[in-house]
Amino acid sequence: MRIKPILKSFTAISVREKCHVDGLIDNCGLSNVKLMPDPVFLLSPDEWKMFSIEPTRKKYVFAYLLGDDLKLRTECLKFAERNGCELCYIPYLNRYTYRWDVRHSSVCVEAPSVQDFVGLIKNAEAVITDSFHGSAFSIIFGKRLISLKRFKKKDQASSNSRIDTLFANNHLNYSDYCTIPLYMNEVRSTSIADKYVKEMQKRGMNYLRNSVLDEMVKE
Repeated sequence: MRIKPILKSFTAISVREKCHVDGLIDNCGLSNVKLMPDPVFLLSPDEWKMFSIEPTRKKYVFAYLLGDDLKLRTECLKFAERNGCELCYIPYLNRYTYRWDVRHSSVCVEAPSVQDFVGLIKNAEAVITDSFHGSAFSIIFGKRLISLKRFKKKDQASSNSRIDTLFANNHLNYSDYCTIPLYMNEVRSTSIADKYVKEMQKRGMNYLRNSVLDEMVKE
């Protein structure tokens, strides 16, 4: 493996998925690999609020889907309508990827910035997503979250492990929904993870201080 000797030259390596810790230790013989939170958790909810842009929509369900299941998009729309909300949907890549996006352009958000993305999650009544960062920001803001796995278990391209690790690290007793519930009160809130979000921020910042600043002092 070409990268093996390069990795061994690093004084500190961190990854956000448990399976990658095991893989680097077993396959590369590394001993300095740590499981650390994704960098978005290094800022507090209040810091992210300052960064976000307030949406003009008042009562909506936010949906961000990277998978290609068009039926799920229709289910998102029905869920929002059933619960007295608008649907606010960000198309993947561009809104001409799927005909569904073109037919439902009224619910689509055109070319949102990162600030828009964060603000839309922060102010949503509920979030439906198969995206890691869609789930991560929902946890940061304690939202009602329907987190959907977009890969089947045996899919070699699967990135489900990052979602599984995210929920396990936040002591949330679920990692995904198989289907979208009918009503809002059936959607579980992530607000119970508040103390774990604070712990992740502290742990991540301590790791950076110890692994980066200490090395700078040595030099």
